[in-house]
Amino acid sequence: LPGRVAWLKLDEFNRKSNAEVVTALKQVKSGLQGQPTRGLILDLRDNPGGLLDQAVDITSHFVQSGPVVFTKERTGQTIPLNADRSQYLDLKMPVVVLVNNYSASASEIVSGALKDKGIATIVGEQSYGKASVQELVELKNGGALVITTAKYLTPLKRDISDKGITPDVVVKASEEDEKTGRGAQLNKAVEIIGQKNAALVQKANPGARADAS
Repeated sequence: LPGRVAWLKLDEFNRKSNAEVVTALKQVKSGLQGQPTRGLILDLRDNPGGLLDQAVDITSHFVQSGPVVFTKERTGQTIPLNADRSQYLDLKMPVVVLVNNYSASASEIVSGALKDKGIATIVGEQSYGKASVQELVELKNGGALVITTAKYLTPLKRDISDKGITPDVVVKASEEDEKTGRGAQLNKAVEIIGQKNAALVQKANPGARADAS
C-alpha cells in the first residue's frame, strides 16, 4: 500500500490463524521489499470470530503484558487472560485495525484490547457485539466441538454484548470497500498511519518538515 504500509487481512480465528499471523508479522517487521515498513493495517472486517486462544495469542504479538480479555463465567467469576510475553513482537510502528458490522467475537477481543490499551486506532463501523467465549473440545472419535462457555469483557472491563466496539474513527463502507476492501475505510487507515508517522517525525525533530510519504 502507499507509504510502505502493510495490509494484513484475517478472515477468521481458526487453529492455524496464529501461526499464519506470526509469519506475516515477522515479514512486516523485517520490512517490505528491502524497505522498512511504516505502518500496519490489521483488517478484521467481515471476520465472524472463532477460537479464544487464537485471539489471545494474536493480541499478544502487540500487547507486552497484562490482560488481553476477561472472561465472565456463568458463576459470575471474572478471570483475566493475560498476554503471552514470549509472543510479543514489539513492532515499533503505527497500527490501525479495521472493523465493520460483521466483525464479531474473537475479532472484538483483538480490536477491544488494542483499543483499550491505546496500541491501535480502530477505524470503520460499529462491530457486531458478540461477547461469547467459544472453546474447541476435542472428541475421542477425532472430531471436535465448539462450545460457548462464558462471555468476555475488554481489558477495561467493558461489556460489549449487543453493543460492539465503537471505532475511534467512524468511516462508512464505500461500494469499493464492499467489493474489494480497497475503499474509503482502507484509504482512511493509510491516511491515519501517514499522520502518525508525520507526528513522530515532528516529535523527534521539532521544527522539521515531516514527510509522511
